[in-house]
Amino acid sequence: MCNTEGWRSLLKGLTRLCMMLPLLSYPFVAAGADAEQNAVRVGVEGVYALEEWHTESGVFRPPQVEGRGVLLNGTITVILHNRMKESPQTTIASYGRYTLTPTEFSYSYTEASVFTITPSAITVSHKLPWEGMRPFNVTREGDAVRLRSQTGAQEFLFTPDGLTYSDAGAGTFVGKRVYRRIVAE
Repeated sequence: MCNTEGWRSLLKGLTRLCMMLPLLSYPFVAAGADAEQNAVRVGVEGVYALEEWHTESGVFRPPQVEGRGVLLNGTITVILHNRMKESPQTTIASYGRYTLTPTEFSYSYTEASVFTITPSAITVSHKLPWEGMRPFNVTREGDAVRLRSQTGAQEFLFTPDGLTYSDAGAGTFVGKRVYRRIVAE
């Protein structure tokens, strides 16, 4: 038979252990969260070169369309040249910021310039394409990272080889752009 004092001591020890278990597992949970954050960040961040621009009029490739996109350290920069038609042609240069967690991504442009080129003139607009941050849900699919808009029909799909951005009609762009990831050599 066990005495009462022994049982109390055992229960007290088990209670302390149960209270400490979450604290003991915290480094492992934190390490797992850090690993997930890093995997998402590595999947998204990079420099991208425009390869194809799909519109209702067809699929366009360089030199008719050219561009670069950079997502790095919380900043986003996009430059696009649209020479699909003889006139007008447009060049877009925008930059801004983004936030990224394992479950959410959001971005906004803080500066935007749209140059419209015709045979007779070049006009410039500095109107932002939207106000505030545009939020997306993040999901990992193997080596790929998919960002789906929470408020519209936009989607980014990042793979080790590149990026595909599509918009089903909620913005000024309707179609798809396909980018190749530029890898430093």
